[in-house]
Formats: sequence, C-alpha cells, structure tokens
Amino acid sequence: MKRFSKVILLVFTFLIPIGFILFILFNIINASNFFVIPDIDDFPSSFSRASSNMFILIIPTFLLTLLLDIIMIIIYILNIINNEILDNCGKLLWVVLILFTNFIGMLIYFFKVIQNNNKNNNKIEF
Repeated sequence: MKRFSKVILLVFTFLIPIGFILFILFNIINASNFFVIPDIDDFPSSFSRASSNMFILIIPTFLLTLLLDIIMIIIYILNIINNEILDNCGKLLWVVLILFTNFIGMLIYFFKVIQNNNKNNNKIEF
C-alpha cells in the first residue's frame, strides 16, 4: 500500500470516533433544551424550533458516521483477506478483532500490520 493510501486510510479511520463524539455532543445539547424554560407566550413554537434544529444535525451526523464505519470495516476486512503476509488463522483473528472492537481494532491493525508491511515482509504474528 502506498504512503498516500495509508494516510487517507488513517484519516478516515479517525473520522469514525470524531463523528460519534459529535453525535453525542449534539444529543447533549438537544437534551439541554428540555431544561430551558421558555417564555410562556411562545412556549410551543420556541421549544419545537430548538428541538427540530438540533434534530436536523443529529440524524445526518449519525447516519454519515454509521455509513463511514461500515465502509471502513469493509475496507479493513478486504485488506486483511488480501494480505499475503498473514496466515489463515491470523486473518480470522484480525477479522474477529475488527468486527468486535471496531475503531480500536482498526487502529491496532493499521499500526501493527499496515504500517509495518513495507518495513519487513516476514510473517506477522498476532
């Protein structure tokens, strides 16, 4: 894998937790709107406006992060399957690790296997 491809893969891998952090922050901000006491005259419209504005940010952030996560899982699994350095048992363990630990498993695989792939072509132990 070329250096540029590695950098792009690492950047998109780090976008996953950033998206989830934004999703959590938007939910906290939206939940804090429930504790604000609006004016009595403008109660229904001001309350629904604030909630709907945050809802417009929450759903797309979550869906884009989820889509990016699924795409990155597929890319990493394809990289594991096509990696000739790993044996079959190692491939299976890496796939299971990435499926169960997601972002953390992707980072471990990136720094342990992808980053070290060009330095030596020896077998990589799990």
